[in-house]
Amino acid sequence: NAIFIACALGTDDIFVQRNKWRSAREQHPNASTEFIAIHSLPDAYLATLVTSVSTSGAFFATALTPVAGVVLFGVYAGLLVVTDYILSVFIVSPVLCLQDEREQRLGSNIDGETLSSSGSTTIDSGITDETEATSAPRESKILVTCSSLKQMASIDSYFNFLCKHRWPLMVFCLGILAACGYTATRLQAPPSDPRPSFLSGSAIQFERHRSLLNNMVFYRIFMEENKVSQFQLVFGLNAIDNGKFLDPSYEAQGTISFDESFNPASTQLYLLELCERIFGEDGIGHKVDEDYRHGCVMEQFDMWLQDESTSLAPTEGFVEECLSSPSVPVPAAIFDQCFFAFVSAGSTKKHRGERRYLFREGKLKVLTIEFSTNSTVLSSSKDVSAEYARIADWSRMEQAQAPRPEASNFFVSSKVMWYHETLSTVTSSIFVSAGIALLVASTVILLATKSLTIMLTSIIATCYILLATISSVVMLGWTKGLFESIFFSLVVGLGSDFVLHVGLAYVTSKVGGCKEERAKYALLHMGPSIFASSSTTLATAFVMTFSEILTTKKFATVLILTMIHSTVGGCLVFLVLCLCFGPQDQPKQSPANKLL
Repeated sequence: NAIFIACALGTDDIFVQRNKWRSAREQHPNASTEFIAIHSLPDAYLATLVTSVSTSGAFFATALTPVAGVVLFGVYAGLLVVTDYILSVFIVSPVLCLQDEREQRLGSNIDGETLSSSGSTTIDSGITDETEATSAPRESKILVTCSSLKQMASIDSYFNFLCKHRWPLMVFCLGILAACGYTATRLQAPPSDPRPSFLSGSAIQFERHRSLLNNMVFYRIFMEENKVSQFQLVFGLNAIDNGKFLDPSYEAQGTISFDESFNPASTQLYLLELCERIFGEDGIGHKVDEDYRHGCVMEQFDMWLQDESTSLAPTEGFVEECLSSPSVPVPAAIFDQCFFAFVSAGSTKKHRGERRYLFREGKLKVLTIEFSTNSTVLSSSKDVSAEYARIADWSRMEQAQAPRPEASNFFVSSKVMWYHETLSTVTSSIFVSAGIALLVASTVILLATKSLTIMLTSIIATCYILLATISSVVMLGWTKGLFESIFFSLVVGLGSDFVLHVGLAYVTSKVGGCKEERAKYALLHMGPSIFASSSTTLATAFVMTFSEILTTKKFATVLILTMIHSTVGGCLVFLVLCLCFGPQDQPKQSPANKLL
């Protein structure tokens, strides 16, 4: 996917530079290559710099997501944007200069078509150049060829339509924006089985095998017998994560943090009674194994003491380590050694291999109580959230009623909760990243244009692109998942490019203060680049739709929708808002343009 992102962003920068160069060459057909470079490349650099900063900022904003895969994708895509801009400046610009010098020597224009007095056409553009003010009137003539005349005529007709119906179109655009916003709110979590799918279609053998398993009898029986998930109520550990989640090495996974206040010897009866409250009518779960009280190790310990005390041949560990204690509680001074004797004697019983206790330096440091619920990874996010709320409420009540402070320091853990928490964190943080990306884009356009009106209209147009894309995938039946959330971060990054191009051209236009002339200048000078870049990206995304990998198909779908709505947002929504509310004061050169 990163290759397609690089192609999409790279072609955008190339088309902007080429279009600026061609416009300057058509305006000054007899000028030198150095003159054309001075008058075209700074504007192209500024336009691509603004979009590169906003796009890379949108990708880098995904670093707020506490999921390593999402962070790495965002940082990598952001670096691709920066690299694209640098390469376009240092490679594309020299190529344009060399091509122009060659064509000037051959007597050809930038399109390779020979100009003659009979084959040239002029149109009024309203563009004024200060360096040629002595030889050209204010309304100078631009020399164009027949190949570009039809394109400009089409753009001119489209612009006249926008000017004539600007107010009805403005109401229509705002209505569409409201409808898209309402539809986007209907993006819901999947009703069941939120696990991401990777393949589509039956052409992949792995997919065929997975479909076969889903229909086999033994798979159905397995699912019938495993409709529960295991939870652990943990004593003796602190619920913290001190690992480096961006580092996949084993050394960076973090360390165990023990709760030094945990003292099981002084809370034996509480731990034993806690088992009954967990599995009771008002409890939070049921036993994993009813035959041997598999979930609660303290019940097993108490039963072992009772069995050994009534046995005619008790084990040596019971006699020597437990001093023949008949049941819980055992004396606190011998609890750790007695519990270790129970663990050693129970090595042949059913709890063998279960890590429900942990000894350090002869002391019982960690104790867990296992229970199960009806929520699994296949359950919907709504059901798991309800289960989480029920367990959290029970835990708070139990901690408040604990007889000793050290007995109240426990937490509940489960792989089901890990998965759903990760999914929820990713989806929520992605939307936060989208908001940060909007803030970055608006800040960049404000600094580049020094126009609050242009910044507000840019935000509205970008919001349209984001909401329209999300509402489109909602109508396609998508739900809120891991991959969908990652893809939505692309919408703000890629979707704001066209809006920024048109907005910057509107403010830095070389025509008078009339907003109609400035809007027409922006459309004539950036419209061809936008349509060319959009067409290239759409063609690339169309090829990706033939992939058998579902994530690639979804990425292509989001890319296609983003390009369509970006073109509409930049060349319709934004221009209509500028025609209705755009600034009309004389254009001022921005600080960034002066620096370039």
